[in-house]
Amino acid sequence: MVTEYTISVFTSLHGSDWRWIEPETQNQVRWLFQYAIPQSLLERIVTKPNLSRITGVFRCVKQAVREGSDLVVAQCQRDAFWAAIAMRLHGAKMPLIAYAFHFDGLPTGLRLRVLKWAYSRVQRFVVYSDYERQKYADYFGIPIDRFEFVRWSIKASETEMENDPPHNPGKYICAIGKDGRDYPTLVQAIAQMPELNFITVSYPYNFAGVELPPNLKALYQIPMTDAMNIVKHCQFMVMPLEAEDTSCGLMTLFWAMLCRKACIPTRSIAVEEYLPAEYDAPRVEAGDVQGWVEAIRTMIRDDARRQHCEEVGVKFVTEECSHEVALKGCLEMFRKEGINVHYDAVLRQAESSVV
Repeated sequence: MVTEYTISVFTSLHGSDWRWIEPETQNQVRWLFQYAIPQSLLERIVTKPNLSRITGVFRCVKQAVREGSDLVVAQCQRDAFWAAIAMRLHGAKMPLIAYAFHFDGLPTGLRLRVLKWAYSRVQRFVVYSDYERQKYADYFGIPIDRFEFVRWSIKASETEMENDPPHNPGKYICAIGKDGRDYPTLVQAIAQMPELNFITVSYPYNFAGVELPPNLKALYQIPMTDAMNIVKHCQFMVMPLEAEDTSCGLMTLFWAMLCRKACIPTRSIAVEEYLPAEYDAPRVEAGDVQGWVEAIRTMIRDDARRQHCEEVGVKFVTEECSHEVALKGCLEMFRKEGINVHYDAVLRQAESSVV
């Protein structure tokens, strides 16, 4: 099959080895990638704002104009902001897609006004929950039909999923993640359960001003493989979120499901979209210390309930949130911008590349 389209992609979320869906579409699409990798001493020094992101975005747009790209994709809300500005300045006419569009906290004041202006240049926004479509459309004053819900997917590598022995012996409950988390509430609950052991993996700011109880081991910024080892050998996972409308934690939830571990989350509109109806783990209201105590003690005593969640979770994440499901959703979104990549051919390529 002859290559029909050229798509330019910029990402500050990944390194230069990241090629998105190029392997599955390389016979139909010519991909041009740019990354937020410092190429000068100044770019290494200036990190606030992230100068390598800004210069990388401008390189991407300039290349897209020069090469006649059919589409530009920016891989997060920050990348999309700078891409929109770069495309205005370069007079680029092709559509711009903001993929993985997400905010941990919504902007206000002058920043909000500037973002509204920039995002008006974006033709399509891809979000990971249906709830976020309406949320961002209302907040930024953008028509909801420009927001696409494409399921988050995850594909575990052999290294990440290998059955290595536990790095932390003994029984414990874990919490993983940093964005949108409410660890202070969880810590208060943990202090009331001295008979149970807990391990958290996050960033230091998540526990700023919080006194840690002796039954909590807090780890910070450890390698992904070490964090996955903690998940694979825990009794189950807890996911404390800041509020009902917090749209974070999907990757953490997916890892729990892939590792066959139950997860107790804060009740969240976005997270509920990724919990099948028969997933009967307790949900805890945001900020409810006693709710966490009761939910954790209930789960620790009920082996059958944990096992049921484990079975339902792994079935859901492997069938409903597979790489192929997300790939199909992505290509359907591309077609709305005139990029008609043939899905059957792409799926065959994806299947042939699985070892």
